[in-house]
Amino acid sequence: MKDSNTNKTLSKDKVLLAQIVATKGLIGELKLKSFTENPLSLLEFEIFTDTNLSLKILSGYVQGNLVIVKIKGIDTIEQAKNLVGLQLFTNRENLPKEAEEEFYYVDLIGLSVLDSHGEKIGKVAAVNNYGAGDFLEIKKLDGTIETIMFTKENVPTVAIEEGYIAINKINYIDLEENNS
Repeated sequence: MKDSNTNKTLSKDKVLLAQIVATKGLIGELKLKSFTENPLSLLEFEIFTDTNLSLKILSGYVQGNLVIVKIKGIDTIEQAKNLVGLQLFTNRENLPKEAEEEFYYVDLIGLSVLDSHGEKIGKVAAVNNYGAGDFLEIKKLDGTIETIMFTKENVPTVAIEEGYIAINKINYIDLEENNS
């Protein structure tokens, strides 16, 4: 996977790269949670926020599981605090073409989900990565949400052009049952 997504509905022409999660220090540095395969690759792209604010990342480095960046024009902690929580995007045209068996999360959101018998059971509502791999949230036809780890075994078919994925139904994680 190359990027991630929250439950927000995005247009297919912009791709989520990172989210600003905190400030660092007093000179306006920011901590980002990167959703890219190579966390520092986000320094290569034209970046804009979910509020359409254009940002220029001047420098960055990886610290633990975060990327620390310096953004042009953000020179104080007060300025940096105003950006915390924003999501950072780039235009899809700025990104490389996906390799075979590689997908941008934004392309998976909204795809129909078919079970192993070809029956439609819902749609992909979100794609998340909490550190243990990629997970698909599936909104079933009855409105319930189920989660499945996004692996070749669990999701043997991804047909973006045709508008669907096929899953092995046995590998669901039923959020309703697990929270009872």
